[in-house]
Order: sequence, then structure tokens, then C-alpha cells
Amino acid sequence: TNRFRPLRPPSTDAVFSIDDDLIIPCDDMSLAFRVWEQNKETMVGFSARMHSYDAAPGAWGYRSWWYTYWNGLYSLVLSKCAFVHRRYLETFKELPVSLTEEVDRQRNCEDLLLSFVVAKGSGLPAIWVAGDAQDKGDGGISAGTSHFDLRSSCIDRFAKHFGGMPLRLTNVKVVDARKQWFWGR
Repeated sequence: TNRFRPLRPPSTDAVFSIDDDLIIPCDDMSLAFRVWEQNKETMVGFSARMHSYDAAPGAWGYRSWWYTYWNGLYSLVLSKCAFVHRRYLETFKELPVSLTEEVDRQRNCEDLLLSFVVAKGSGLPAIWVAGDAQDKGDGGISAGTSHFDLRSSCIDRFAKHFGGMPLRLTNVKVVDARKQWFWGR
């Protein structure tokens, strides 16, 4: 969770969070920033995911990227490559220690927790921007067999902490029309 606890307050409203193994073209990052400038209350990024409720166990769960790509629905963008307003970093710092210590112990879910903070604070869905964010890593923690179970547990625990599910499903995806086949020639 330390990545969301700056040593000193950021000097700009926009904070760009990016994992060290990602490469993103400047044009795509510029588009995302322009989108964020018009939507400063929410999180704007490139890696969309979704949650869902499973009635059988009566719990919220985390869904893999293919649910989003298959259905066109998402409820959060991962902080691995996203813009967020600096005030949400202050809110993140004020979370109960018991919540952040559990995330630190598991070495997972800090990105989901930030999405909850932003969704709860804004009441808005995140915004997914089409881009060519290339992951140069080896899969990291998401390659583990218990990854989705752990993240589902986090989503359920966060929903209970926040007094309900603040994440909002949406199907809005921002694309640069100049890069679409019917516009650019």
C-alpha cells in the first residue's frame, strides 16, 4: 500500500500510477490524461476488470480480464496504469490500519482498495481508455493459482468495510477515433 502513500503531497491534481514493467505509448497516455481532465472525480486507466455477486456463497467476487473483453462490462480499472486525483491518496492514507495491514501482508489487492476508495468518494464508474499498454513482466502475482480467490475475498471484505458495493458496472470505453479504420487515412 506504500505506493499510494507519497512521502510528500503531489504538486499536481493528477497522479499517474504505473507498474514498473509496463510500457505505454505517449499518445495513449496523453489521451487518457485528456479524458481524466474532463473526469477528475473518477479513475481513468487502461486495464479494466469487473466484480460480480455470487448468490450461492453470498459474496462479491473478482472476475478475470476476459469477462470484461467478452461482455464489454467493467467496474474498475487497475492502478497498474491509471490516472487518479491526488485527494484519493489522502483518503487512502486515512483507511483503517487493519485494512491496509491485511493488504500488505497478502501483497495483493492494493489496486482494488484504491478503486473502492475512488468509487466510494465519487459515486461514479471508472473510465476505460483503449490503449496499447504492454506488460513486459512475467505475470507476477496474477500468475498464481490462488490469485482470483484472494482478490474475490478482498472485494467481498472491502464491500463490507465500505458498507456496500461502491463499484459501478459500465460499458463505456474511450477510443481515439483517429486510430479507427474508418477515420484515419
